[in-house]
Amino acid sequence: MVCPATWKTLPATTFGLTDRSEVFNAAASTYLLLSVTLVAPVVLGSLKGHAAPR
Repeated sequence: MVCPATWKTLPATTFGLTDRSEVFNAAASTYLLLSVTLVAPVVLGSLKGHAAPR
C-alpha cells in the first residue's frame, strides 16, 4: 500500500494497532472497515435501481 506518510488510512491503522498488541481497538477498526466495505455496494446498488432508464 503506497500513500503519503501524513495519511492515516484504516488498513494502516489496523496494522499499527495489531503491531502494538491493541487487539480490541484493531478489532473495532476492522469492524468499521468491514461495515463500510459492505454498505457501500448496497447503497450504490440501490441508487442505480432508482436511476432513470435511458
